[in-house]
Amino acid sequence: MEPSTQQPTLRLLRGKEKLPRHFHPWIFSGALEPRDLLDLEPGLTWVKVVDYRGDFVGWGWPNKGSRIAIRLVSWQESEGPGTFSYQQAIEKALELRQRLGLLNAEGPTTAARLIFAEADGLPGLVVDRFGDWLVVQFETRGCENHREPLVETLVRTARESLPGLQGIIEKSDSDGRKLEGLAPRHGHLWGQSPVSMVDIRENGRVFRVDLESQKTGFYCDQRENREIVSRYCGGRRVIDGCAFTGGFSVYAATAGARELVVVDSSQRALDVAKINLEINPNPPEKIEYPNADVFSYFRNLEPRSQEVIIFDPPKLATKRGTKDRAMKAYKDGNLHALRALKPGGILATFSCSGLVSTPEFEQMIQYAVQDSQRRVQVVQHLSQAPCHPVPTSFPEASYLKGLVLRCLD
Repeated sequence: MEPSTQQPTLRLLRGKEKLPRHFHPWIFSGALEPRDLLDLEPGLTWVKVVDYRGDFVGWGWPNKGSRIAIRLVSWQESEGPGTFSYQQAIEKALELRQRLGLLNAEGPTTAARLIFAEADGLPGLVVDRFGDWLVVQFETRGCENHREPLVETLVRTARESLPGLQGIIEKSDSDGRKLEGLAPRHGHLWGQSPVSMVDIRENGRVFRVDLESQKTGFYCDQRENREIVSRYCGGRRVIDGCAFTGGFSVYAATAGARELVVVDSSQRALDVAKINLEINPNPPEKIEYPNADVFSYFRNLEPRSQEVIIFDPPKLATKRGTKDRAMKAYKDGNLHALRALKPGGILATFSCSGLVSTPEFEQMIQYAVQDSQRRVQVVQHLSQAPCHPVPTSFPEASYLKGLVLRCLD
């Protein structure tokens, strides 16, 4: 809890109250009275938001220097500074993961997203579990301003849910943090000294996670998709494009893939991918690990030569100014992957760019199919794992979209 102090009140312009009243957490600077923003003091941790009539809308965490000027946390006037419960918010997030079976130390899955920022009511706070370790990201200035009570509460609450918890590491280096005017921050927050490599299980498969690698070290959002895509891999040659540390590759191998090509531009990621394939049973006899740009690699594939291609690129649209270029890159990669497939071949393709909507992604795929001059079926629509929930009031939390495509000729 924070001590209760007099907090400034910011007024929404007329017509800008509908979304926040319906629990959307973002208030953009253009929705507020300009003079109110000018009066905000640096380091301010709470603001009260009212509509143009002066009626209460919510309590939020401000950032005067961001396009998203306020991130709402509470829509109850009685639950603001001094009364907002960090513990209740964290417990509510952990309760969902408990229901999903993601907190069991002996279960088949020991890696998951435990707190998903705005989607779990804590804007900017991301917490991933990897076995007995947590990796935390503070992605917004508001979250950074509440760092101490959030860490204190996380430690207390997580230790109750994960009795074997050994330590908590911070890796606050996201693109969003830069947009918030915050420098990267890494460090040891609690427990034992940080380790670099941790073993986890996902649906019974074993992975070695490099906690010093990009993001939080492993992409839990693809958990269900890896299982689904593996069903198409048995007895086939599989190319895992943008493989990172081999998540899809391991699933393909355990499903009985005949051959594997594990492609990534990071040699460090490929080294971990090789370990992951070696520590799981029955890897294919033939595995290649090209350290290559996946777009060039796809472009150089022989037409109608491949059986299964997985295309899971990193976030290409990092801000609005890069979106057009990103869409061209997505189309280029998918076009050349489609051209490379044999009749009956499968392409599992994804985008994790939040700025690219599902309709935009699917339209881009339509254009790539048309240019490939192939007849293609959409076999399955894919999305993010349920430990990445999407509030109905905040569709922006839905960022991962994917398709399983089948070439007919």
